[in-house]
Amino acid sequence: GTSTAFMSMEKQKQMKLWDSVLETQLDPYWTLMESLALAPGAGKHVPVRLHTSKSVAVLPIPVFQSEGVPTTVEDLIRQEFPLLAVQGARLREQFSVRWQGVEVDLSAPLWWLHAHGSYLDHFLALVLRVA
Repeated sequence: GTSTAFMSMEKQKQMKLWDSVLETQLDPYWTLMESLALAPGAGKHVPVRLHTSKSVAVLPIPVFQSEGVPTTVEDLIRQEFPLLAVQGARLREQFSVRWQGVEVDLSAPLWWLHAHGSYLDHFLALVLRVA
């Protein structure tokens, strides 16, 4: 991670963020955190916590692939579980991925899921359920 996005915030917004943490005010906190998460250059990686029935993997996943295309849930699965991804087109039939309890389309960009549903620890939690 980097502090660049936070340090480039106006001093007043920085103080408001810290005050919202100290006073446990979640609305101002999430408003400011969303602006940080969506800021250009906010980060090169999405911190992902991927839960399976046997383990939990903590992974820094690049926001973009080498071609500048956003990294998707499917890209994550193909990278971390190549044996599941061997059959290509049948990939979607072999498992499901849940985010906040909802099944996620494999074409969803990880940065979008992170910006709209990361936990207070700033990790994107996904659950892989093999069929």
